[in-house]
Amino acid sequence: MMNQELSQEQWSELLAEEKREAEAGNVEAMYNTAMLIRFHNNDDNIEDSFPYFKMAADHGCVESAGIVGDTYYDAGDEVNALKYYKQAADGGDETSQQMVGALYMLDASMKEGWESRKQDLLAEKYLRLAALKNLGPSQRGLFELMRKYQRQQKEAGISDDAIYSKLTKNALHWLACAYLNGEEKAIEYVEEKGLLKTAPHILEEARNAGPYGYEPGYFEKNVLEELNIDEVNNVSQIKKTNGGCYIATAVYGSYDCPQVWVLRRYRDYSLSQKWCGRAFIRVYYFISPFVVKCFGRTKWFQKFWREKLNKLVDSLKERGIKDTPYCDKKWK
Repeated sequence: MMNQELSQEQWSELLAEEKREAEAGNVEAMYNTAMLIRFHNNDDNIEDSFPYFKMAADHGCVESAGIVGDTYYDAGDEVNALKYYKQAADGGDETSQQMVGALYMLDASMKEGWESRKQDLLAEKYLRLAALKNLGPSQRGLFELMRKYQRQQKEAGISDDAIYSKLTKNALHWLACAYLNGEEKAIEYVEEKGLLKTAPHILEEARNAGPYGYEPGYFEKNVLEELNIDEVNNVSQIKKTNGGCYIATAVYGSYDCPQVWVLRRYRDYSLSQKWCGRAFIRVYYFISPFVVKCFGRTKWFQKFWREKLNKLVDSLKERGIKDTPYCDKKWK
């Protein structure tokens, strides 16, 4: 019920009830309390609602973590902003993924050598998650990172034209995606360089493939292995997951995203409850990694399976299966 529909007395009673639940450890009530206060104050004063948002965030509420991150960021506290943005980002919030990437890029610009490189790679990890969800600023951020990798390649004396060419292709792909999503700086760059006339095929390819046309190059892969962190792309996400959902992970770009959370719940609480379902899962686990390895980045694979999976996910959500963060159940 919207605050405008409540009398002062009703609002006070509802707030008191939610506060009692919140103090008893109910995370949803913590968030509801914060929202009630926020709407009652017409969102003018975050100070009254902030303690409850923070309380909910500290108990794992993704929505609250993003709000807490915004509050710290607006106050100039980038350390705590990054902490809570990262929590929300790891929970699947694309806006927070974008903010984490931007903060890591900013930190990299103030460091040198290996420390700078490490922050750039962490930025890439989160920017790519948001870029695959078509957030223009993240796509432009990846364009800038690809160009930076090219400069690093030159400075390191790596004279491999294939690597440089791959980085160029990737950079232009992300630039085109950002342009198509209306990102202001990407539009300015494309128009300034005259790419609409000199390289119209880049925009056409991005329009047809979407964000999934990106293929990590050899240079990036080896740097990420050197850092010893998981590379967030279709193949590496598949390698790091023990539970499966290989095709869905390839299509949606992450093992931890709302669509895959729905499918994982369906696997654990429906398919795995019957012998035929468990047999299907084992056969799927045996076959699908090879299918994804061969075809996972192709346009037809992405288009075909995205349409099928979107319909399945929508159907499962209508049946009540949640799309909130999920930890796999050990059913084997």
